Amino acid sequence: MVMSYQITHIRLSDSNATSTDKITHIKLNGDLTYTIEDIVELLKDPSHYHLFYVYQNIIMFTPSIEAVYPPSGKPYIRTESNPAPQDLLLSLRRF
Repeated sequence: MVMSYQITHIRLSDSNATSTDKITHIKLNGDLTYTIEDIVELLKDPSHYHLFYVYQNIIMFTPSIEAVYPPSGKPYIRTESNPAPQDLLLSLRRF
C-alpha cells in the first residue's frame, strides 16, 4: 500500500504568482522538501497518483496533486478538480 503525503508549504519563483506553474518547491508534513521536477517524475508512475494531497479544513476536501504537461514550457503541478475558486496549492504557506 502506498502512503500519501500532505503538502503543507510551497515556494514560488514569483511572489505575486496566480498560477501553480510558478511553484518551484513543495514541503511535506514532516519538513521533507522536493522540487517540482522531483514530484512530476514521481507522478509519472500511475500508482503514485494519490501520493500527494492538499488538505483544506474550510472545504473539508483533500484533492490529490496531478502533473500538467503544457505543449510548451516545463511541467508543473496543480490540485485535481475541486470546488475551491483557485488552486488550493496557492493557499498554502510559503517557505
